[in-house]
Amino acid sequence: MTRSTGVCYHSLNKSGDCIGCRIRLSKKILELRRRKDMVESLLHEMIHVLLCSTNNMDPGDDHGPNFRLTMEVFNNSFGTNITISHTFYEEVEAIKRHWWECDGPCQNVVKRATNRAPSSKERWFREHEQTCGGSFIKTSEPEGRARKRRRT
Repeated sequence: MTRSTGVCYHSLNKSGDCIGCRIRLSKKILELRRRKDMVESLLHEMIHVLLCSTNNMDPGDDHGPNFRLTMEVFNNSFGTNITISHTFYEEVEAIKRHWWECDGPCQNVVKRATNRAPSSKERWFREHEQTCGGSFIKTSEPEGRARKRRRT
């Protein structure tokens, strides 16, 4: 995870009842933050677990009225500052250490946290090919990082 601090995966049975949840936190982002931010991110995800396990999820809206009410109760009861989204933009940018620059007229730079070159799988890529025509060349990666080669 490189844009979100956490995610909650729900397992539902055929009738839509919760049969289990799994929380995953972003170590890459949260290790750059205070412990309080990690705790509040975990509590955010635990609200999702609570709503799933009590069959109170808001249909079609992960952060709907039930989530917001529970969040407000937690914040008022425990003095926390659980929010719907984070503002850790500097941390998200800091982990984007794989850079590709376009050698065409646009000279765009694509920065990513993962070593994944821009490709036709991107929504914007076709328009880039048509309007610019340049190729993306890797220009930066984390220090000491050797590129893995696939065995054939």
